[in-house]
Amino acid sequence: MSRRRFLATCLVILGAGALLPSSATADEKRFAVVSLYNQTKDVTVHFSYRWGSDNWQKFSNFSPGHSHWFAYPLDGSGKAPEFDIAINEAIGAAQAVNRNFSLVWHAAPDKGLQFGHKHAIRRDTSNRDYVTVENIGHADVR
Repeated sequence: MSRRRFLATCLVILGAGALLPSSATADEKRFAVVSLYNQTKDVTVHFSYRWGSDNWQKFSNFSPGHSHWFAYPLDGSGKAPEFDIAINEAIGAAQAVNRNFSLVWHAAPDKGLQFGHKHAIRRDTSNRDYVTVENIGHADVR
């Protein structure tokens, strides 16, 4: 291989490397993300949610088997407020039990179900007339 061809090949390789994004930008965390799953087989759930001291927002008709994600932009220090939900755990004619839950969020580079810390709404195992909210694990991506 001639010296000129070798230098040209090196320049092409260096140029291609310069076009690749740096790992710092690919891994930069921009959002706090919570993923919520309705893991009941037969209960449509209604609840309210909020980030920090923001106004409560209603979330209606969360059907069995469905999932939803919630996201909030991180501040310059990589922080976000708590994510809370307020839910009546009673199903049907059971006596109302209103509870608030603070859900864990995951710092992620983007918004979406796979980026959120996972929580599930499930029937209570000791009393099937109620549901509860459980922390079920880390995000699918790190």
